[in-house]
Amino acid sequence: MPEDSLDHLADLKGRLRSYREGIAHYLDRVISENNGFPARTFYGESFAYWLLGLSGEEYRASLDKLISIYAAKIKKSPEFHWEFNKYAWISVLISTGDSEIRDFALPLRFKCTPVTNWVLLRCCTQIMARHEVDQALQDVRSVLNNHQRASGFIYDDHGVRSLQYHCFSSVLVAEISLLCDDTELRRKFVSAANFIKNLVLNTGDTLYVGRGQQQSFGYGALIYLMALAGFLLKDFRFFRKLERCVSFLSNFRRRDGSFPLVLNDVEKGYTATTDPANPLYPGWYAYNNYFDYLPFLGVMLAKAENILSATVDASKRTSGESFQFEDDLSARYQDADFLVVRRPDYEATLARPGGFWKGGGFWTNDLPLPYIVCRKKRITPSYGGEQYGRTLFSPRGIPLPLVQFGKELTSIRDGRIWSFWRGDMMIVLTPKAVLARLFVFGNMEVVVRDILISPFKTHLYYLFENILEIRQGYEFSISHGARVVSDRHLCVDNRKQYFWGGELTALRSSAPSRTNTLTISLEAVI
Repeated sequence: MPEDSLDHLADLKGRLRSYREGIAHYLDRVISENNGFPARTFYGESFAYWLLGLSGEEYRASLDKLISIYAAKIKKSPEFHWEFNKYAWISVLISTGDSEIRDFALPLRFKCTPVTNWVLLRCCTQIMARHEVDQALQDVRSVLNNHQRASGFIYDDHGVRSLQYHCFSSVLVAEISLLCDDTELRRKFVSAANFIKNLVLNTGDTLYVGRGQQQSFGYGALIYLMALAGFLLKDFRFFRKLERCVSFLSNFRRRDGSFPLVLNDVEKGYTATTDPANPLYPGWYAYNNYFDYLPFLGVMLAKAENILSATVDASKRTSGESFQFEDDLSARYQDADFLVVRRPDYEATLARPGGFWKGGGFWTNDLPLPYIVCRKKRITPSYGGEQYGRTLFSPRGIPLPLVQFGKELTSIRDGRIWSFWRGDMMIVLTPKAVLARLFVFGNMEVVVRDILISPFKTHLYYLFENILEIRQGYEFSISHGARVVSDRHLCVDNRKQYFWGGELTALRSSAPSRTNTLTISLEAVI
């Protein structure tokens, strides 16, 4: 490997070390000042112990406190997160041999949540503990055969398309393949890594679709994934993607060394009470805990740091001649779920809406208008959020048409839905209407052409952030100087809508309509 590339990786390793040490220092201060964590946790103590322990005896007082807090936790609840806790304690026991935490690590016990990332976490923990290894490997193969798509995308359940949990599942597959020296599972990991590589934008922005959009948990797993892929595949292109992802994360680092749970410009500090209906914390889910996700992020950064150390050491021994350096200059990526188009000045990503016909899937699956990043600035949002219980989100938080029943307007996203791609056209099927949405990608504009078929009156419906000016209902400005022009007259829908980054403005056609052309011009983006 060329000397400048080695220096580059060493510098990146130093950044990761600085970030994880900053997280550890912040957690130590919080624990010291509050005699523990001042908010609900499911596995924060175990991951914080793992992270703080990487600094030796520097945080001994906090380490002792974490042990006493975890020992006192009530573990009889059926919701206790055994998989995450056992994974952390087993990892610490293997790396340190610390007899003080042996009873936390063993015997094994699991909650057995059936979604993919929990199954893989349970299996990885079993294999690390050398407990029922054959059965664990059988379970790993079964869940991947059921939920990993031809593209490499690992669904978290039937029809559940989360990029965050894809990343976490991917690194668990990699760890299992290394523990067992399993070539089949390594191929599964390679496929998963190549899939997510296609969705990393030039800014490092990646986790814009699925449950857990733009959360620190997912970016920690993504960074570890990119490091693993670069090392195992001897492909420097993954390290370039890694650098972009680290830079994206660094944009949200706070002065005290912490990071927000959702990487946005809205979240301040943390909330002690998780409330998905709180507009100050958009993008949170009912199961999110700040002091679970922050130490988890620190551990993932530490794992990535270790991989970079191993890469640098191996390259010094072998001169790095086997590494692949060519850039992936593909201007387009498409699979059954996603379409990514790259132009010299912008990137646009789309994801077909819905999950499965019977239930419709999660709203966060949906990206039916392009997620655009132009000249390193995000122009348009992605959509959806927590949809259970009291929440900020609703089907009208997805930019799909409305149908009229009497005086009521209802989103076609409310209920059964299926969709598929035909080239650059997205076809959306619902009992209320059929939508054909064609996308045309110019050098500095994206055109969206809609045709609706329905027995009901229909209204075109769009959602944007930062609408600054509306000219007679046909033209308006959005983020960073981009402009949108509509063939149909649009009016503001006064119902507040949200996404993981804050509030959105809804626009719908003033009169019933079945066709429209919307042009998003990027010429004036600065």
